[in-house]
Amino acid sequence: MSEISAGSETGTSAADSGSEYRKTECRRILVKTPFGRGCSESEDLFGKFCRESPFNSYFVLPTTALVHRVIRGMLSKGIAAAKKSVCTPKMLAEEIVKQNHDYRLISDVEAKMILTRVIKSDRSFVESLSPTKEFTSGLLNDLYTLIYSICEQRSDYGAVLRSDSEHPSAKNRALIAIIDRYLAIIEKDRLVSPELLYARAAEFIENGDGKVNPMKDSSVILFGIYEPVPSLRGFLTAVSKAAAKTVYYIPFSENKRICSDDGSWFEPHETAQLSPNPVCKRYERIFGDDSKENQGDETESAVSAEGGDEASVSSWSSLSASSENAVKVYAKCFPNAKSEISAIAEEIHSLIENGVSPSEIAISFPDPQSNLALLDEIFGDFNLKYSAYVPLSLANSPIVQSLMLIPRVISENFSPRSVGELFASPYFRLKGRTADRYLIEKTAIAANIGNGFHSWENSIEWLLRQKESKLSDDSLPEFKKNAIKRDIAEIRLISESVIPFLSELNALNKSARYSEHIQNYLDLLRRYNLPFLSNDCGLDLYRSDNSALEKFYKLVSDLYEISEQFFGEKISFQEFAGSLRASVAGCGAAEVHDSSAVQVLGMNGLQSNGYEYLFLAGLVDGKLPLLPKLIPYITENESKLLWSDKRREKIRWETFYFISALCSAKRGLYLTTRASAVKDTLPSPFYIAAVERLDAVEMPERELIHSALRS
Repeated sequence: MSEISAGSETGTSAADSGSEYRKTECRRILVKTPFGRGCSESEDLFGKFCRESPFNSYFVLPTTALVHRVIRGMLSKGIAAAKKSVCTPKMLAEEIVKQNHDYRLISDVEAKMILTRVIKSDRSFVESLSPTKEFTSGLLNDLYTLIYSICEQRSDYGAVLRSDSEHPSAKNRALIAIIDRYLAIIEKDRLVSPELLYARAAEFIENGDGKVNPMKDSSVILFGIYEPVPSLRGFLTAVSKAAAKTVYYIPFSENKRICSDDGSWFEPHETAQLSPNPVCKRYERIFGDDSKENQGDETESAVSAEGGDEASVSSWSSLSASSENAVKVYAKCFPNAKSEISAIAEEIHSLIENGVSPSEIAISFPDPQSNLALLDEIFGDFNLKYSAYVPLSLANSPIVQSLMLIPRVISENFSPRSVGELFASPYFRLKGRTADRYLIEKTAIAANIGNGFHSWENSIEWLLRQKESKLSDDSLPEFKKNAIKRDIAEIRLISESVIPFLSELNALNKSARYSEHIQNYLDLLRRYNLPFLSNDCGLDLYRSDNSALEKFYKLVSDLYEISEQFFGEKISFQEFAGSLRASVAGCGAAEVHDSSAVQVLGMNGLQSNGYEYLFLAGLVDGKLPLLPKLIPYITENESKLLWSDKRREKIRWETFYFISALCSAKRGLYLTTRASAVKDTLPSPFYIAAVERLDAVEMPERELIHSALRS
């Protein structure tokens, strides 16, 4: 095995490895890559490939965050590469599938619609699987999770579901029939659903399906793709066998409890190994293996860590070996999330005031989505901007939320609250003067409006007659008559603006085919020019709204197409509205990133990324590590056959990503957690181990710029 020691005057670089490849005519090179290594080497090699063949070189990276960083780095160096050549495995697979026009790529939302059709095609399926004997969104999501796991693991589900008995139970017979029918529809209609993406892309590469092989004669670099699941492994194998040359920088650790994949499935013609990064080696020792085979390595690691002031630290982040540039580790436990994020905001504010660029600061949570609302609130108080590399649901978009208020009014039977919320939306504006939320809810109370559109019609008419009758009383003083006149004007405003629109909504409340419901809904939006968009709110929000709106209409268009094909029966508007809500919630929002702001990422997104200052926050037990749930609808024995080592693999993966996150800090590393007897939260064992073994000091107290936030 050759030793590639980047940064060493005598070592062979990864780029040189590419040159050596041509001499030996190797097609596949495996480079074992310890933590904190390989990023600059692989970038240099990709630059070399691009200069030789700019339109036939691919750099495949594990995360979108790393894709964006590499692209920015290439542009700054003036390196030209073909569009989409720097990508994640998913992006590459989707691009390959799109080149085959006989097949259509569908989203998980569309896939679930097809699965819904299959489940409802036989009443016995629901009766065998649902405790309530009713179809629910939970049933649908659980079944899709099961199918996804089966396809991801490339399992023989028939054998798995027949493993406990020669004669499967009614439940297992239903599962086998549902999966059979679902996959048959996907195959017959030449669809590519998310769970089959890698398998189908691999097929297209292997046989071309009559088309030119899209990876032929290409140069491919695979970097940092950690322990790929069987479906992804099959895709990467197909890519490497079709390409002219492939270099795979595989994550590597001597500790098998961190990295167990030796890359043998890649079938390399040559294997090399980069020298370790002493700083990251120190982080690996947090999870050190006490077995004899690793004791020598552990001793060496300890010496490297303790002699850090003198050791040569050669890392992709170009940290010097001087003690002044060593990563400083801070830690603190907070009583709750608000005080934790407030302290982080204080520290970031101080760093920026002292000249640190916001783009060189990152915050990572095990579950970033659940912390975004607090970040919005607290960062706004500090006038701090952040950009999140977090998969957000389209349902989080304000403009999409306003569009979903319309079917919600019908689903909630025209309740005054839902009508008031609709008319309060800034994206909802009718021509001419209309009533606001306060007036609608005030009038609804006065008219004693209940549920249903006709309650609005009848109650408003009744209230108007009542007021007009009172006004005809000559004995009333003038000031009371004026008050009644104002009430009458307000009631007429509602009668002339709100009631006609509600009447239009009521016309939608009928049984129809799914595609007809969509068409009626879109026609309503067009007639009233909804949603209302204004650029007075700022260019950033205007662009964000437009992006979300484009994504929403694309989703609705896809739903229309798939429903035309698979949903012929009529359904109620309430069922349609529920399905649309679930589809919107399951659809990812278009990502718009600001590289100049503080970066917010999940733990996975930090892999091979580098920031001057990094905050690893929310390190609580139960979130890190997050243990896998049982796969729904199958027994423990069946689960082991489907995915034999799931729990152990999940802990190993989270360990790897936590160490990768630690390696991302160049100058300052902040570890924070929460502990509360009231909320039953405890620090993560990862946090405890890191604080103890890294000799972390307490996070500094800053002058409380916004002291109220700490309370």
